[in-house]
Amino acid sequence: MDLGFETIGNACLICHDGGPVLATDPWIKGSAYFGSWTTSHEIPPEQQAHVKACKYLWISHGHPIT
Repeated sequence: MDLGFETIGNACLICHDGGPVLATDPWIKGSAYFGSWTTSHEIPPEQQAHVKACKYLWISHGHPIT
């Protein structure tokens, strides 16, 4: 993807400009709030790779982990 964005279905947005540049609130595995919240579906490996390739991450808020 040259220019655009993709979502992962929660608060994560991956912005592209010639490749993945910015990911917002990347939650790609595990649970939060002591196991009471999980992602609604499995994140495809390609999207996981896009998050990992981003030069910038925006973390707007935190969650307790288990």
